[in-house]
Amino acid sequence: MPGAYQRIPMLAVVTVILLGCAPDPQEPEVDAAIPDVTEDPAGPAPGALPTEDPPFEAFEGTTSPIAVGTERVEPITLSDVRASSREEHDRVVFEFRGDELPGYEIGYLEGAPRDCETGRAVDLAGDRHLRVRFSPAGAEDEGAASLRTGENFPVVRSGRMICDRENSVDWAIGITETAPYRVLELGEPVRLVVDLRGREGGASGS
Repeated sequence: MPGAYQRIPMLAVVTVILLGCAPDPQEPEVDAAIPDVTEDPAGPAPGALPTEDPPFEAFEGTTSPIAVGTERVEPITLSDVRASSREEHDRVVFEFRGDELPGYEIGYLEGAPRDCETGRAVDLAGDRHLRVRFSPAGAEDEGAASLRTGENFPVVRSGRMICDRENSVDWAIGITETAPYRVLELGEPVRLVVDLRGREGGASGS
């Protein structure tokens, strides 16, 4: 994948929480690993992201792929990945060094995740796997390489970086089943939050 981020085709309409975004459409690119996705334009300007951790609350979410682009060329370092859980929601946080997020694509894989260097399937706990790709990005810290959770997590079972090359970082999150998710962008430090909803964690009235 080239160093500069290019978005992939977008067809389905999804609900994504992206705070402070400004439109900047670009030409799409096909990604065979994930079905058609819904696009969100270029991300917010530096310093525009909220800084407070969002509360664990009921949400509808989506199971459709999403993609958010960026005009940035220089890679951003993924420094840490961590998870937490409360009630029927699990949260995975990707933290970066710097003052802005890279572009990202998120979607369920149709098969097992594969190591981009060897092409071999990665043994990752969970019946379904959500891939999160960041570009332009790199991962230089051990804290960004793997993730394990406990029995108190209703959705997330494990996570692992499956690719770090050509200014692109791929992560696979192993989960119990296809679960709706939402995405939030935060600053100070710059973070991408992926909340996954358990069976009992739907929005009120849904």
